[in-house]
Amino acid sequence: LRYQFRGSGSNGTTAICAGGTSLSGGETTYGVNNIDYVTVASVGTVGDAGDLTSGSRQGSGASNGTLCFFMGGNDPAGGAGKQQEMEYMTISSTSGSAEGGDLTSKSTHHASSNGDSKTLIVGVDTNETGKTNVDEHNFSTSADASDYGNVATVGTSDSACASSTTRVIIAGGRPSGVGDAIQSFAVAGGA
Repeated sequence: LRYQFRGSGSNGTTAICAGGTSLSGGETTYGVNNIDYVTVASVGTVGDAGDLTSGSRQGSGASNGTLCFFMGGNDPAGGAGKQQEMEYMTISSTSGSAEGGDLTSKSTHHASSNGDSKTLIVGVDTNETGKTNVDEHNFSTSADASDYGNVATVGTSDSACASSTTRVIIAGGRPSGVGDAIQSFAVAGGA
């Protein structure tokens, strides 16, 4: 059993998920480095798509249909240390991930949007409250994320994210009191 993934993505044919926490035989392993894939149209088994360069959990993933980025997350040892690094892989390959750029700060429990030309990473911050900062990244394999602005009106953690090519919607999450909040902002905008 695996949960608390570092991130996931899809190209419509293949879906991948990476990292997370593994529970097997009563033993818990935090920040595993496995990347798994499944053929979306199949009810077959999960296959091995290689490994992350470093294990992590509770980050986020975003894809543009060709590349998938795994961003931030908690350190693998199960502690409260947060990661700033991004990794990426070609979704159709099984060769694992490579090091990408960095987020603007160490972050975990954030949400990220899929997109054709860029992803927005919502809730980037090192504390659990007041996470209104948003990063943007253009799916370039070596580029760092940049500050998109504090466009989120309510600080979020563990939120759900949905997006189109023009809008991003963030819903729910923590801290308490924002679980029913829904926020929307333009992909092309910024603060």
